[in-house]
Amino acid sequence: MSKNQSVKNQVKVKNGVLPQRDIQFPNGIKEVETDWKVELLLEEHPEFTGNVYIAKFTSKWGNTNPIYCLCSDLYCKKKQKELIRELVNRGRFHPDELEAFIQYVDCLKVAELIISNDEGYKQHILGTTELTNNDEAENVYRAIVEHAIENESVFPSKTLGGYRAEHDGVRLDQPKEEAKYGEYAIAFEASKLRDLLEVNNTKRLNAILGDLAKRGLFFPGSSENRKKVTLRTGYAPHCYIFKIDESVLSEGGK
Repeated sequence: MSKNQSVKNQVKVKNGVLPQRDIQFPNGIKEVETDWKVELLLEEHPEFTGNVYIAKFTSKWGNTNPIYCLCSDLYCKKKQKELIRELVNRGRFHPDELEAFIQYVDCLKVAELIISNDEGYKQHILGTTELTNNDEAENVYRAIVEHAIENESVFPSKTLGGYRAEHDGVRLDQPKEEAKYGEYAIAFEASKLRDLLEVNNTKRLNAILGDLAKRGLFFPGSSENRKKVTLRTGYAPHCYIFKIDESVLSEGGK
């Protein structure tokens, strides 16, 4: 059998072959691992709730970083172009081989050859999430500012008290708080903020908050970016603390 001849019922992998199962693999799969180590991960992704499949391609030519992509990206024409560019730049790859890679990844999925808790991926996603969240962070902050300004009554003065269960938090207007957070800052109850933003993925939310913290618009705490804030006597839930800058709502505001 020639080097690039079709393989049926088994696909070569680093540690042997796929287990013998009642699986009929497609014809025409090349031995893609001649130049690449191909793995299938099951990990969290900031765009989704719960684990999703991630394809990982590591070049055997030179010391380059692995390439990670959602399995859905393998079928998206726009994402395919980006992936091909990465594969060519990081290793030995010809564009007409992409279909073989797609079939190979699918075989790994069917055969349940899956890796979880890949440390390289976790570091990768932390870095790329920070880079790709600028626009989303802007939109999230705008939504928070609009909510705080248009619904001032749901953030009563902390100095005057009056917080009730139907409120979303308090305005941090005590002298020490104004000195620390600025003239207009709010403590937003964690659960109620998530309801407003409809962001269920913790990693995704923390990436957004990290971006806002760099801009001086968010003040992170020690527990998943949250701080315990006393909203009324005997009630100190986890809250997110934001500086409210009304200029973000004006045209060209940042």
